[in-house]
Amino acid sequence: MLTSDDAVRERIRDSFDHVLMDELQDTNRPQWQLLDLIRRSGRFFAVGDINQSIYGFRYADPLVFQEYRERTVAAGCTVDELRDNYRSRPEILALVNSVFAGQDGVEPHTLAAASVFYGYGESGG
Repeated sequence: MLTSDDAVRERIRDSFDHVLMDELQDTNRPQWQLLDLIRRSGRFFAVGDINQSIYGFRYADPLVFQEYRERTVAAGCTVDELRDNYRSRPEILALVNSVFAGQDGVEPHTLAAASVFYGYGESGG
């Protein structure tokens, strides 16, 4: 009905002020088509990391995320690239960065530790 009835599509679309899509990299094509039909221009916010796509077994297509990001940039909109990691120590991130560097299907970007970690017994202050 969303694809064939303009009135229904507009009524459903108008019922959402904003739409937030988390984990966009794990969206498949039919899910994206549904989302694209109900989202309003300028009122859609997506979060994702193409390197964290893990749901291929349910047909997640990371290209959905990549294509959306490319269209967003081409339209002159802002894409925030978040690379600061507040959970992992620099040594862990260095290992992750080296293991995944150059791997097929992995976009190159470096993760950086954004927190200060203290050793056992250190108070940091």
